[in-house]
Amino acid sequence: MAAATIAAVAIAAGKAGIESTAGAASARAGDDRLAARVPVPAAGAERFLDSVGVVTHLAYFDTTYARWAELVERLRELGVRHLRDEAYANPSPSWDGWNARYRAAVARARRAGMRFLFILGKPGMNPGGGARQLIAAVAGPLRAATEAVEAPNELDHFDGTRGWQNRLYRYTLELARRKRAHNVLARVPLVGPSFARWESPSTVGALSRHIDICNIHPYPGGRVPTPARIALEIARMRPVCGGVRRVWATEAGYHNALAARGASQPAVSEEQAAAFLPALLLEHFRSGIERTYIYELVDQLPEPGRRDPELHYGLLRSDLSRKPAFVAVRNLLRTVARAARARSLPVRKAAIRADPGVRALLIVPRGRGRSLLALWRSAPYYPRAVSTVTVQLQGASGTASVVDPRESTTGRPVATRDGRLVVEVGDHPLLVVAPGAGG
Repeated sequence: MAAATIAAVAIAAGKAGIESTAGAASARAGDDRLAARVPVPAAGAERFLDSVGVVTHLAYFDTTYARWAELVERLRELGVRHLRDEAYANPSPSWDGWNARYRAAVARARRAGMRFLFILGKPGMNPGGGARQLIAAVAGPLRAATEAVEAPNELDHFDGTRGWQNRLYRYTLELARRKRAHNVLARVPLVGPSFARWESPSTVGALSRHIDICNIHPYPGGRVPTPARIALEIARMRPVCGGVRRVWATEAGYHNALAARGASQPAVSEEQAAAFLPALLLEHFRSGIERTYIYELVDQLPEPGRRDPELHYGLLRSDLSRKPAFVAVRNLLRTVARAARARSLPVRKAAIRADPGVRALLIVPRGRGRSLLALWRSAPYYPRAVSTVTVQLQGASGTASVVDPRESTTGRPVATRDGRLVVEVGDHPLLVVAPGAGG
C-alpha cells in the first residue's frame, strides 16, 4: 500500500503539470554538485487546511482539560477544526452527571465549528461503555459532533496480555457490524486500530473489508520525518489495512521533557518543536497522509522537572500559555488561508533546484487567490547549515513574500525576476507566497 500511496502522489503531481527543472539558475552559493532535481507536486489549499487535527482529552476533568471553555478558544485561534478524543457512554445512573458534563464539553466544541474523530473504547477495558453503547452514542447524542470513529487505540500497549490480537480483531468487527446497522452512520468512516509496537500489525489479521481508513502513529523520533520513514510506517500496516487507500496519522508529535530518561521518543526543545512540527505536517501531507492529528493540545499537568514525556507533548503549557510550536502551526495555517483568499490569479506551476534533502509543495487555491510554495528539509544530515534553493514560479511577476511561520504571518518581500527568486532554507520551513500569475 505504501508504494501505491506514494505513486498516487507522484501521478497527481504529474497531472498538475508541476515540474522540476535542471535548467533553472544555479544556486548563488555552495557546491553545485549538491544541487539536484526536486519534484514539486501541487495540492489544494483547502485540502491542506483540512489535513490538520489535534488530539484532546476533554474528559480528563482533573487536569488542565478542565479549562475546556478556554481551550476551545485556543483551538479557534489555532485554526484547527478536527479533534480526536474518546467517546463515553456508560449507561449506569451513577455516570449521569459525568456524561452530562462530557456531552456539554463536546457540544461546546461543536458550536465552535469543530468535529470529532471518536475512539470507541477497548475490548474488556471500557468503563465508558461497550461497543453497543458507544456506537449508539455516536449515532445519537454525539452524532452532530462526529465526523469519524476509530477502532481501539494501541491495544498492544494498553493490554498486551495473551490473546490481545484476537480480542482486537473481534472487537473491530463488532464495531463495523454495529455501525452498519445505523443508517445515520453510513457516511461516517471507521478508522482502523493503531499500534504501539512495530511488529504488532503483522500479528492481527486483515481488516481491510471492515475499515475505511488506515491508521498510523508515525512519531518521528525527535526529527523531521523523511519520506522513506513514512513509507515504512504505511507499509508495516499492510497486513491489517490491505488495499485501503486512505491513511490518517491519528497521533504524531514531539515532547519537551528534556530531563526524561529512557523515553521511547527523544525530547526536543520547545524551539526545536516549533521548527519540526510544521515540517511534519507538510511532509505527511506531501507523502499522501490525508490527515494528521497532532499529539496533543495542552500539557495535562504542571511538571517543572520535565521528566515525564506524557506531560509535555502539548502545543500549550499547563497554564495555557502558547508554546512556540503552537505559534508556528497557527501561522502556517493562517498564511495558507490568507493566501487562498487573495484576489489574484494563482501560480499553478513551479520548479526548484536544490539539495536532495530539500522538500517542496506548491499549495494552490481552488479558484482565485495566491499560491504558496512551502520549502523544508527532511534529510537528517546536511553538508551545510542552510540549503540555497532557486525557485521558478511560472507566469509570476512582481514581489513574493517569504514567511517564517515561527515568527509571524508577515513575510519578507523578495522581488522576482521572470518569476525566479533564491531563498535559503535552514532547519525550519519557509513559505514563499507567490505573486499573482501575470503580475
